[in-house]
Amino acid sequence: MFAKTLFAVVLTIFCGSLIGCARPSTGLSDDQPEADMPDLAQPGGVLSELPIEAKRLYWRTNELRTRAGLRPLELRAELCVLARQQVVTMIEQGRLTNFSPAGVDVAGRLTAEGIWWTVCAENVGRFRGQGDVVDALMKKWQANADDRENILNELCRQTGLAIVKDDKTNNWYAAQIFLRQSLFWEK
Repeated sequence: MFAKTLFAVVLTIFCGSLIGCARPSTGLSDDQPEADMPDLAQPGGVLSELPIEAKRLYWRTNELRTRAGLRPLELRAELCVLARQQVVTMIEQGRLTNFSPAGVDVAGRLTAEGIWWTVCAENVGRFRGQGDVVDALMKKWQANADDRENILNELCRQTGLAIVKDDKTNNWYAAQIFLRQSLFWEK
């Protein structure tokens, strides 16, 4: 038990430093100050370590779920790390993909990292152009039936996400993993 707790603490610190290493512009308009958004200004935890675009994407995902009568997703550090790895893969390949360079999908990547799951899914996205990257990604994901189904999957309870701007192309890439670890003892 101590080893699992220690691993979670180390992973949380690692996830925060890995995800927080590139902090591009916020993309917020003057009428959307960061402090006005729920949960974004709270210190501590995984959320406080994310760049503002990832915080907003997390908040918008949970806002959509709440409006649909679903519970908000819990943010998990280890899922943020995997999402970040997928974003790096997409930037390196210059295309959207749900597969690792070795051809492994999100289920295989979770299993390879020792993350037990009963339900999992992944949304990926790219935004090119001017405007609010989070708004653009959420519109794309809501317009795509599979992506919207992932966001609104009532079985999923946890998420991890990453969003990064590729400085070479000025494209934004994002990945969001959805997960449920147990269907039996959770409420």
